[in-house]
Amino acid sequence: MRALTSLILITLASTLAACGTDGDTEPGTGPEDTARLEIAHYLVPCVGVDRQLCMLSTDADGAQSLMYEGVEGFDFEWGQRTTIDVRIEQIANPPADGSSRRLILEDIVQSKVDRTAFDLILEGGDLVYTAHGLSLLGLIDVECATVELCASIRSQMGNPLSVKARAGTAPDDPIQIFRVM
Repeated sequence: MRALTSLILITLASTLAACGTDGDTEPGTGPEDTARLEIAHYLVPCVGVDRQLCMLSTDADGAQSLMYEGVEGFDFEWGQRTTIDVRIEQIANPPADGSSRRLILEDIVQSKVDRTAFDLILEGGDLVYTAHGLSLLGLIDVECATVELCASIRSQMGNPLSVKARAGTAPDDPIQIFRVM
């Protein structure tokens, strides 16, 4: 009897081990395995481990969310509104400060130029001066629509600030702030 129990346990353990994955991710289950997301044409300041810029996505149900983790294989471009299909993999043992999922680009469904204005809600240190001038978190160059507007922004730096902005006419152009709200 003891030999039979040992044989069953060994068989069960072998079967379960064979079902495991060989990496640190395992495919998600059910309808969350894939998703269609619309990626906004601008990035927004957000807090992950530190202040960073996050993509803003809208899912098929219209729910918006910040994307702290990004999408593998997808390169964001300012001024491009993009609809993508992604595969979602759950991370079995995510780091304490990391995402529990991994998004992988499956397809770019549509990408179109979008130069419409957007609101940015900025914390005190989000706008900084660099060697090149005004910058969003030291990552994206920013220009003001007028000299007076830059003076107004400069006088409020270090404080929370809401601004209206738009992407430049080319993907590498600075974003333009044209109103403090």
